[in-house]
Amino acid sequence: PFAMRLLSEYSSPLIAQNISKFPPTFIALAGADILRTEGELFARKLRGNRTPVEVELYENELHTFVAGVKVPDKFDSVMTRIIHNPNADDVIEKATTFIRRHVFDNSNIKRKL
Repeated sequence: PFAMRLLSEYSSPLIAQNISKFPPTFIALAGADILRTEGELFARKLRGNRTPVEVELYENELHTFVAGVKVPDKFDSVMTRIIHNPNADDVIEKATTFIRRHVFDNSNIKRKL
């Protein structure tokens, strides 16, 4: 049934029984998001499992703030300039740095710079 799918660990990893194989996790939270508490609880659960987790809180943001990421100049438009949110750029930069640190720096993969 539909209600059971809503309660799935795939739709809400906070309710997962086994998180022992969860990878290092980056969580960006919007301060004015109804899901903020769920994100904080999930971070606490991961830390309790000794999973590396980094949480960034953007206090005055709404759930969709990451959608305001800046697009390359060739796609720039009036609408992009109106909705651009510098915090979205910050999240992308921090998440990218987190991934590099936990994936590339901890492996035998040689990066091309």
